[in-house]
Amino acid sequence: MTMLQQMEAPISPDHELTGRLYELYQQARRAKMQKHETWRRNYLLSMNRWGRSPDDPRDSEIYPILRAREAWMTDQEINFGVEPASDPFSTFHDYENTLGEQLEALLRTNFKVYHWLSEIAKALWDAPMYGASIFKVGWDSGLEDGMGNVTLCRVDPWAFYPDPNATSFKDSQYLFEVHRWSIDEIERRFPNVDRRRIEDAVAAGDRTKLD
Repeated sequence: MTMLQQMEAPISPDHELTGRLYELYQQARRAKMQKHETWRRNYLLSMNRWGRSPDDPRDSEIYPILRAREAWMTDQEINFGVEPASDPFSTFHDYENTLGEQLEALLRTNFKVYHWLSEIAKALWDAPMYGASIFKVGWDSGLEDGMGNVTLCRVDPWAFYPDPNATSFKDSQYLFEVHRWSIDEIERRFPNVDRRRIEDAVAAGDRTKLD
C-alpha cells in the first residue's frame, strides 16, 4: 500500500468513536486539572504532611476527626429494602414481593462476601478531601467462575473525569473512569471481546500521559 493510499483509506467507525471519546476526555481532563492543587493540599493537610518537617512536634486534628467520622458513619448496620412497584393485595404483587425478598438476601450476601463496606469506608474519606464520594454499580462477567455478579466499587476521584459543563449527573453527557489494565485483566472483565481488538488497542499505545 502506498503512502497516498494510506492517507485516503477510510476511517473505520470504531476509530471515529474512539477519536471522539478521546476529544471529550481531553476536555474533561483540562477542566479537572484546575482542582489538582487544591485536592493535593487537602490530602496533605488530612495526613499531616503539609509544610512540616519530620521533627515538628505539632499534630494535625484533621486526621483523627475524619477517622472518628468514618467510624461513626459505618457503625450502623446497612439494610436493603426492595418493594414491588405493583398494585397491592394482588397475586402479582405477592409474586413480586417474594422476588424482592430474594433480591434483598442476595444483596446482603454480596455486601458481606465482596466487602462492599470497605468500598464505602474508602469513599467516606474522599468526601471531605475532594468534595464528593463516587460509587459505581456494575456487572463483572469474570466473577463466579464466569457467571458474573453485581459489583459496587468506590471510584477514585483522581481517575474520574466528568462532563465539565454538567451541573449534576442527570444533565451530564459523559463520565470517564480512566485506568491502565493489562490484557489479562481486560479479558477477565470482558471475556466476549475479540482479542484482536485488544491487541489493536495495545499496539496504538497511550496517546497521553494519564494523571
